[in-house]
Amino acid sequence: MKELEILVTPKGRAVSVYRDEMKPFFEEMGKVDIKRASMVEYEKIYSNGQTYEGWTVRANHSPNYVYLRRSPTDGSIEVTTNGHGLPAFFSTREEALKEEVKNFWKLLPEEAKR
Repeated sequence: MKELEILVTPKGRAVSVYRDEMKPFFEEMGKVDIKRASMVEYEKIYSNGQTYEGWTVRANHSPNYVYLRRSPTDGSIEVTTNGHGLPAFFSTREEALKEEVKNFWKLLPEEAKR
């Protein structure tokens, strides 16, 4: 059995990572409005005379400012909300998707949690 985390906001909105198999469940509850929280795309960026490329994870609501990057101190994956630093580049889409799910709640805009 898969684990599913659902946030029910004060306005009664259910927020969760999308899974095809959950769509009938949400449709039973009433109106379904599916919005993309983040994007996993292959990018090539030129910066300071170097080329960086790979799969990146960016928030759909503010892709230039909110994205996954590598921490400048220890190289761990973190969410930046100010657009500073290069995005984290992943060698495979699957690796990027795993990090996207791990950081789902941090990539959401605050209004989606209300």
